Amino acid sequence: MKIDIVQQFGAVTRAVENRVHDGCPARVVVASRTYDTTVEDLWDALTSRERIPRWFLPISSAVGVGWDLALAGLANHTATGESVKPSDGLAWLLSEDGREFVRRASDDWGRASIVSGTDQAAAHAAVARTTAAYSPPSAPAATETAG
Repeated sequence: MKIDIVQQFGAVTRAVENRVHDGCPARVVVASRTYDTTVEDLWDALTSRERIPRWFLPISSAVGVGWDLALAGLANHTATGESVKPSDGLAWLLSEDGREFVRRASDDWGRASIVSGTDQAAAHAAVARTTAAYSPPSAPAATETAG
């Protein structure tokens, strides 16, 4: 693989902005770039389970929620400096908070997909599949028996 690093770095616009978020000062990191393709093709490259491994890393489930989880993990790390053990991350993902996070992220990605032109029924079906992929059904609560 050959990458023209001068061209690549020149193609990205980077900014660090100071904003207020939820009433608190926040730093926002923005990276933007234009790609020589259609919006539909770029969206497919960013969201297609088959295409992402061609340019990023292998994945095993839908990706929009994965980006949200990655950004949330980065936010937690930069705020606390702590590392997260994979087992703790999985436990959180399966918790009620984790499930709510996945549901909201899936819904938001569905809305973004509709705005980009995806048929509403197809987007809602993708939301349901994505939510299910990241939030397997809860195990039934253990019941106690008198004895």
